[in-house]
Amino acid sequence: MLANLFLPKEIRDIIAELRSKDDLNEKFFTTINKDIIFTFLVLVTFFTIIIASLGIWKFYTIAFMFIIVALKIHTHNISYKYIIPFSLGIPTRGTITSSIYESWYKSTKGYWIEYKFKHHGQTYFGKYGPLKRPLPHLDFSQGQNITIYVNENKPNIHAPYVEKWQENYRVQNRKLAVIN
Repeated sequence: MLANLFLPKEIRDIIAELRSKDDLNEKFFTTINKDIIFTFLVLVTFFTIIIASLGIWKFYTIAFMFIIVALKIHTHNISYKYIIPFSLGIPTRGTITSSIYESWYKSTKGYWIEYKFKHHGQTYFGKYGPLKRPLPHLDFSQGQNITIYVNENKPNIHAPYVEKWQENYRVQNRKLAVIN
């Protein structure tokens, strides 16, 4: 599977364990493979246009190697932003400290939420977005409680519970718990 080439080892280990227990979320593979393929096609198109316009075809191999490295970095970032918190994380209660609506371009407008939560007595802060409105369990108001999934061993790796994200990026088949 394409995702296995680029995912970090800890995610591949979780996948192997869940596959043996028949508890693997197949939607995860669809999502991550689409993301990898889309990113790959964008990068190939970008470098092909640049190389063709400059007429330097001998650098195509170097560009292709750069594309592979960029894909590895991209999936690593996705893993630590979404997959690891939803696969290894435990739910904890957090509080929205602020929400900011930003619009850079038509496809990226949305709300960025800033939140805080406590884990083993220490306070952590996070920022996530862009989130499209409306979400049934979030109204983006300051002080609202929100469920945060925190990696027990590395609490700086965390993600707020957002239905769409957890459906697409959780490796296990079972639904995640929400703390109200």
